[in-house]
Amino acid sequence: MKPDMELRDYRRALAHGGDVSVGAFARRRRRMRILIAAGGAGLLLLAGILYSILRPPAQLKPAEYDVRVLCSATECGHVAALRVPVGRQFPVACPKCGQHAARPLWRCQDCSNEFLPRDESAPTCPRCRGSRVGSAASPP
Repeated sequence: MKPDMELRDYRRALAHGGDVSVGAFARRRRRMRILIAAGGAGLLLLAGILYSILRPPAQLKPAEYDVRVLCSATECGHVAALRVPVGRQFPVACPKCGQHAARPLWRCQDCSNEFLPRDESAPTCPRCRGSRVGSAASPP
């Protein structure tokens, strides 16, 4: 052992920042580490709370959509706009006569004519004979 260093002289060991910590210095370092860890956990918690408050609301898919229907009953012929649940099978009940004969109208993209297709496998517009036709329902 060196004559200038005794076992009781711990200040030189603490000055080098090695693995040895003694007394008040060790307690102060431990408190500082606990405070830093608690501050980091608090920041993470604050970030989670702010995210849950500021995030945009989830976009829900609509359960209903607007569709124009024509009652195909011979004595009725009523045209109406209905709110129909997604996945609803047609024909639906006519709002005027109550018969289950209301079917969705189709719209020609060329001449904007709304019609009931005679053949749904390959519908064409009865006015302009165009094949660019589709549902007259509003997009959900």
